[in-house]
Amino acid sequence: MVTLSYQPRDTMLVATINRCSSLLPVARTNTIDPQVKLCLKSEANPSEFTFKKTERRKNTKTSNPAFNETMKLPLPAQARELVNCSLDVSVWDKDTFGKEHLIGAVCFGIHSKGDKLKQWFNCVKKPQEAHEMWHSLTLPNDPEKISSLAEAGRRSRTPRFHRKLHS
Repeated sequence: MVTLSYQPRDTMLVATINRCSSLLPVARTNTIDPQVKLCLKSEANPSEFTFKKTERRKNTKTSNPAFNETMKLPLPAQARELVNCSLDVSVWDKDTFGKEHLIGAVCFGIHSKGDKLKQWFNCVKKPQEAHEMWHSLTLPNDPEKISSLAEAGRRSRTPRFHRKLHS
């Protein structure tokens, strides 16, 4: 369950990851270590994004973990308004070797369909209100989409400025 609220004065999207339901572990264990990652991207320039993630739930013996974590995602500078952005919400599991596996994702934005589009436009039309809705996780059909979800998490950990080391 995801709650979204657009704060136009602060040019920020507030996202609350409430809980997940019926998650299946990707490893051959009975436990799941889920983590939810959010990536708010500019439609005009997808390389410009804001990235946040929840705390990892270690050795969860339930397929219905509760997160109840709220994250504030500033809009990318070129976007200026929420309608010019898209939000990728992905759920990941880590296997015993530390490798992350995509369980599924939900993508919000003007190219979404059904309830995802409805929730997104409710945020645009009724800012500062909380819009809560359940969504089914799906695996993207496009392998490039899966790699872009994974890449966003890796790029967010790299420094923006590199300093040359002098010998």
